[in-house]
Amino acid sequence: MTFTTPAPVAATTLAATAITGTTAVLNGTINANGGSAAVSFDYGLDTTYGTNVAGTPATVTGSTSTAVSVALTGLTPATTYHFRVNGTGSSSTVNGADMTFTTPDTNANLAGLTLSSGTLSPVFSGSVPTYAVLMPNATSSFTVTPTASSSLAGITVSGTAVTSGAASASIAFSGSTATVSIVVTAQDGTTSQTYTLNISRYVSFLDWAAANNLSTTDLTADTDGDGIPNLLEYAFNSNPTGANNSNTLPTLGNTLNATDGKHYFTYTYRRRIVPGTMTYVIQSSTNLSSWSAVAAQNLQQVGAANATGDGVSEVVTFRLLPALEDGPTAHFVRLNVTP
Repeated sequence: MTFTTPAPVAATTLAATAITGTTAVLNGTINANGGSAAVSFDYGLDTTYGTNVAGTPATVTGSTSTAVSVALTGLTPATTYHFRVNGTGSSSTVNGADMTFTTPDTNANLAGLTLSSGTLSPVFSGSVPTYAVLMPNATSSFTVTPTASSSLAGITVSGTAVTSGAASASIAFSGSTATVSIVVTAQDGTTSQTYTLNISRYVSFLDWAAANNLSTTDLTADTDGDGIPNLLEYAFNSNPTGANNSNTLPTLGNTLNATDGKHYFTYTYRRRIVPGTMTYVIQSSTNLSSWSAVAAQNLQQVGAANATGDGVSEVVTFRLLPALEDGPTAHFVRLNVTP
């Protein structure tokens, strides 16, 4: 009487493919050597693996090597994984050799962003993609220094590669506005984040006075004798040496609010976009002699997200509460500007 012991299953681990930050395909071959073998893969953060998944196909038969694989999802970016293929025959399981793959980093954020000149608004945060930048009037060029959150990410400033933490090439700035785009591309080559700098030139009072050929820099002087002192001409970006365009001066009106059907004072004025201490305060009075600031809770900005401007000043409108018909008392309104 004779019998033949079947040859053991042959399992060969092959390199992983289609690796992204969160997915990968594990590969191998199984030869059942004339029998039948169940296919599976082990994977994990070390050679203890920890996770076992069925392969495709799940079963291999015959005496030739058959390609097997499994697609993994939910992986962690920038992480090294160990894996192996397994073939389970009628009497034992044969493990392929241990291999590894590393998922690429998907971090495309900036950890820091500074400029050689100008002021970012709001204060930089890696989660905020768009900034307004106020640039001093004397600035003719500037640099940008972006720092990536991941050392594996690439950065370009206006299309030119920049090393993380290093200043960009000098960027010329000759007009009143400009836009600079900073693109961070993660190690995976597909994940990216764009940060946009909308740059406006800040014109100081002295620069403005010189540009308008004023003979004095006295804030209280009225160079053109129109009753509007130079400070207010500057604050409203109006003409200090001749007739003013009425569109640049504050206007008062009343509007019907569609929500409650009541009429409200509306006050519209042009305010200069400047850093520092210049303030615009709407004041009210009932007798034209005693004035007080309108409380913040009684001011409602209209279309705050749609303020219009030219990069130097913007036009804003405030609705004053309460409604006009809430009482018989007279209302007077003015704008106080403090340099």
